[in-house]
Amino acid sequence: MMNLRRNVVPVVLVLALGLGVGFGAWSCSSGSESSQGYPTPTPTPTPTPTPAGVQSTNVVPLIGTQNNPDVVNAWGLAFNDVAGPAWIADNGTGKSSVYDVNSALVLTVTIPGAAGSPKSRPTGIVFNPNATPFLGDAFIFGSEDGAISGWQLSSGQTAVVRIDNSGAKAVYKGVTVATVAGAGRLYAANFNAGTVEVYDQNYKPVTLAAGAFTDPNLPAGYAPFNVKTLGPKVYVTYAVQDPAKQVDVPGPGSGVVDAYDLNGVFLGRIVSNGAGLNAPWGITITPPAFGQIPNHLLVGNFGDGTVSVYGIDPTGLIATDQGKLVDANKNAIVIQGLWALEFPGSVGGFNPAQLYFTAGPNGGQTGAYGRIDLL
Repeated sequence: MMNLRRNVVPVVLVLALGLGVGFGAWSCSSGSESSQGYPTPTPTPTPTPTPAGVQSTNVVPLIGTQNNPDVVNAWGLAFNDVAGPAWIADNGTGKSSVYDVNSALVLTVTIPGAAGSPKSRPTGIVFNPNATPFLGDAFIFGSEDGAISGWQLSSGQTAVVRIDNSGAKAVYKGVTVATVAGAGRLYAANFNAGTVEVYDQNYKPVTLAAGAFTDPNLPAGYAPFNVKTLGPKVYVTYAVQDPAKQVDVPGPGSGVVDAYDLNGVFLGRIVSNGAGLNAPWGITITPPAFGQIPNHLLVGNFGDGTVSVYGIDPTGLIATDQGKLVDANKNAIVIQGLWALEFPGSVGGFNPAQLYFTAGPNGGQTGAYGRIDLL
């Protein structure tokens, strides 16, 4: 088996759609969805023109579900920045599909479920570029069944459960990693508990100062939906919990984005609820070569499928609403069930200035992996 951490292997552009679903069917949402695909009564807003100057884009579909039935409710997305392959967390099938840039399936990895769970429901996925931390795991997965799993070359086609908090009813919606004082650190968004959990490079809990990863003015009913390390900060997106604290409740203006330092010290509210968000999950910063909006914060809204654009100051703590990514007609692009937004590394044939996404259209019954090109 090839070394997927270090060999320069090209990566796949996969778009998984259901049989009989045309490319246009997933790019225009017919209604909001919860994170597990349950329809909600919240209507999707009609696309409206956005301010002049917001980058025009084109959503590019790549491959359909009929080519890979494992890619269902494609959620997390991580690029191997050392070797190239793209890893997709297949939430609907409990697997991860790995592709090269020539659209060849390189590997399929089974993500094991927590104790007593028939299968996992992987959500966030993060690449670990270092060989030593996290027991050598190259990719780490969070799952809605309360487990965190790791994969390395020696794991073959099945990841290994590293943390099992299913007994405490943990629901992990996102994971990210950072290096703190020379050691690896893992952050996990536990939607059920409403907390960001922190683990060391041996998957042992880290005790931070009181009040870590706490927004003192967070509206009631919100919980961490995703976590993402961007530079020296940990960005946390928040969504509204349902009564069971299992899935999000989308709706216009429903969402918050905060920034913390690597020890969980609250740095500030980046985007407040009511400011164009709708169950935000995907989050990234554009590279310097990204058209008219270099070094901008992009936030993907699962609830309505739009991508919010924010200008950020040099501190990364003050965001200015710039509207949405738009199409050639200056209407907001809409990707039904939008999850991840990621820029790849420069290996494996990828262009680090191109934006990729995952999604779970049709109530999470199909999956999507594609590209958002500049116009």
